Amino acid sequence: MKSTLDMSLHLSALRWMLFAQFASISIHLPRMPWWLTAFMLVCIVWRWQIIVGRWRFPSALLKTGLAVGGMVGIVVSFQKVSVEAAVNFLILAYGLKLIELHTRRDAYISLFLSFLVSALFFLFYTEIIAASVVLANAVIITAALIAMHSRITQRASVLLKQSVLYWLSAVPLMVIFFVFFPRMSPFWSIDVNQGAVTGISDKISPGDIAKLSQSDKLVFRARFLDGVPASPSSLYWRAIVLDNTDGRGWKAHSNANYAGAIVDWYGDQSSAWQVLLKRSEETLPYEVILEPTNQFWLFSLDGSLPEQPHVGLTQDFTLKYDKPIRQTLRYQSSMPTALTREPELFQWRLRRELQLPDNHNPKTEALALQIKSSSETPQQFIDNALKYFIKNDFVYTLKPPTLGEKANDEFLFDTQRGFCAHYAGALALMARYAGIPARVVVGYLGGEWNEQAGYLTVRQYDAHAWTEVWISGRGWVNVDPTSVVAPERIQQGLQEAVSEENTFLEDSFFSPHRYKAVEWLNDMRQTMDYLSYQWSLNVVGYDVQKQSSFWADLLKTWGSHVWLMVGLLIASAIAGPLVLWLLARQFRHFTVRRSGKLRFEQQLLCLLTDDDNEPEQQALLKLSPRKLFDMLKSNYPEEKALVDWLSQRYEALTYGDLAAGNTEEHKKHWLFMLKRLKQLKAN
Repeated sequence: MKSTLDMSLHLSALRWMLFAQFASISIHLPRMPWWLTAFMLVCIVWRWQIIVGRWRFPSALLKTGLAVGGMVGIVVSFQKVSVEAAVNFLILAYGLKLIELHTRRDAYISLFLSFLVSALFFLFYTEIIAASVVLANAVIITAALIAMHSRITQRASVLLKQSVLYWLSAVPLMVIFFVFFPRMSPFWSIDVNQGAVTGISDKISPGDIAKLSQSDKLVFRARFLDGVPASPSSLYWRAIVLDNTDGRGWKAHSNANYAGAIVDWYGDQSSAWQVLLKRSEETLPYEVILEPTNQFWLFSLDGSLPEQPHVGLTQDFTLKYDKPIRQTLRYQSSMPTALTREPELFQWRLRRELQLPDNHNPKTEALALQIKSSSETPQQFIDNALKYFIKNDFVYTLKPPTLGEKANDEFLFDTQRGFCAHYAGALALMARYAGIPARVVVGYLGGEWNEQAGYLTVRQYDAHAWTEVWISGRGWVNVDPTSVVAPERIQQGLQEAVSEENTFLEDSFFSPHRYKAVEWLNDMRQTMDYLSYQWSLNVVGYDVQKQSSFWADLLKTWGSHVWLMVGLLIASAIAGPLVLWLLARQFRHFTVRRSGKLRFEQQLLCLLTDDDNEPEQQALLKLSPRKLFDMLKSNYPEEKALVDWLSQRYEALTYGDLAAGNTEEHKKHWLFMLKRLKQLKAN
């Protein structure tokens, strides 16, 4: 049984409606449970079968059962209230609405919901590719709306062209609103359930970072505001300091967790930790555009201080944000060219940084004491410990063997194969056994420098761990044991360091980062990354601060002319409604005339073909109106006089004297002609 909706719209419009709904749902497929995907496909197929008259509408009992079953499925699949669960619930309701559309109004509501479902994609992704996908969906949905308004079947290319033109006409107004409409800070932030998407956490075990390095996911981009470091690829981006060990792994100390640690916030009068930093006056300022992590920590270079609200300095000299980072964040800081961190260590700090694990590693302790006996200073101990790695031919690998409870003993004396976390943890534990305060730092090393655009891209496979040791008078000193085992990791990146075992992104065969040696592919990848960077910087990152800077620069550049521009904008705001009213009046005038003409042409095509014969109607649309009237005379020879009158009146209303009449007159003329045409069909 066909619905009123199916009988009031031609088949092409119904197809476009289903296609628009499928496009809106398809972009959410990666975040939908498999059963919801299957359910939506069933709803689309069911709707089509209703359209062609093969199936009936589901009963009220069946729809109730589907709704209840779907809600139970959402609860079981997500198990908590979250944005992702809410979006999937909306998609479920969207599918149920699809199989109960009865009227043209229902179809409009469904298509307007398609805009909403597509826009919800921005809750999870804000990249330029995501914006392109949502815009493509908007074009398709608009084309479906145009098809619903059209009385005749139109080619897909015509509908899409009209839709694109409508969207292009909205671009100037969109740009004006985007640039000038006052920005407001969000009243709340939401958890989009992304988890610790940076991959690193406040505790690590041997092998954790090796697993992380199999991902090419973007972490952040950085640009340097006053020049470029001598070696951007060897920059150490600090995130978390781990100073508590159980003999196997490392974690942040319990009272230094990053959700509630004592912090020097930007703008505070107290500076408990900043006074322990001795920075040179010469600094290298930089800016970071950080992807959402759902964590508190920020990534910064050694000696960086908070330089904007909501950013603070922890007791371990790392930067943190005052709330979980759930959207792209832009922040600035600066790296001093010379630095001393905590030249003197408080006793409570000394006890913490010398803590030894209950899980004893006797071989590691014996080795540390042996090296200490032949070393006169802490620095000499570190140098001799690094020589141990070199002399015993340790191997840097992304596939280290699994270690047991005595992880450090097994690593140093048995396997001698590991990733950065193995070496950093082993060296820190050896230093503590020798009475030297030490800890492990996790973050990222280097990144990919874009020479033409002048920014650094850091990805998951740049994750790294290194050691910090404390030397009296010198403070905390970075020591990276990976640099002596695999110096190419520091100088050229991870891909070169593991080139012999060919394990770089081995689980991501289609990742373009695997094929940097292919010049054309690498150039295309960097171009796309540059576009994405500009999008993040100037569109996603266009916040209150950036808008204020824009206005300040505008005032500085144009001076008094700015007020002329403001005056023009005010005048435009006053004249705008009048212009819109005139345009709306003209549009109504055009629409009334066009709708009458379209209704007449639709009825004319129905007289010459079957109602649902779309291919034949498409062929007739290519013919001139006079040719169509000639065909009509051939089909109805006894009504030749009436057809001639219709032909003459059509030409007069379209091209002749009657074309200049007012809207109401046009409407009456077309209605009268339509009535005479229907009389012809009745005869």
